[in-house]
Amino acid sequence: YVVGMKGQVFYLIDDEFGILFFKKRNANGEFSISHALFHRQSIYRNVRHDSTSIMSEGKMRKVLRPGYPVRFNAFRTEPMVSGPVEFYASSVNFGPVIDRKLHDCDLYENESVVEAFKSCDNYVRKGMVILANFLTKDPIGLDCA
Repeated sequence: YVVGMKGQVFYLIDDEFGILFFKKRNANGEFSISHALFHRQSIYRNVRHDSTSIMSEGKMRKVLRPGYPVRFNAFRTEPMVSGPVEFYASSVNFGPVIDRKLHDCDLYENESVVEAFKSCDNYVRKGMVILANFLTKDPIGLDCA
């Protein structure tokens, strides 16, 4: 898992899910690009008051754009399911609160991550289906599978 990682919004799949990207150091000390799926529920409780209602209505694209810097916590997903997206971001901060402590840091530090995030299992499952559908389409939206 990763805690307090800095990255950027890579792509907004729809108004519910998006993909972050970040540099992660591997066992050899080299950096590589990694990706994390996130759901709007991962972020709306962490942002400014005026964005909260927009996010809760499912209008994530009105608040976020690709390239926005973020700080997030994430746990690793099953590689066979998620393909090139290796992580699921359980909390994401951006904008004026980017450096505020993420709400679930204590869970990563004090509990088994798998046990701690059973509560977001439905989001992860739904997100993996949406991600798989997204990854099997070409840039103009034709099914490539």
